[in-house]
Amino acid sequence: NKKSKLALKIAIFKAHINKQEQLVARFNKEIAAEQVSVKKSEAKLSGKFVENAPADVVQAERDKLEASRRRIEKLVSYVKSL
Repeated sequence: NKKSKLALKIAIFKAHINKQEQLVARFNKEIAAEQVSVKKSEAKLSGKFVENAPADVVQAERDKLEASRRRIEKLVSYVKSL
């Protein structure tokens, strides 16, 4: 009976570790996608776009950039907490 309880605890622990690994992989994938978004926004905001686009469109792109940066920080924090 002690062996079966230990086996159950080990199985639960392995499942927990597997779940953590899946979460880390998912968060890392999302971080990479957000990093691509940041690079695109930065490139857009450093070019002629700022000069030619309406102010509200430029501001929307700046907001998008800032949101992506905050999301990256949040996801990195999640990964570190696991």
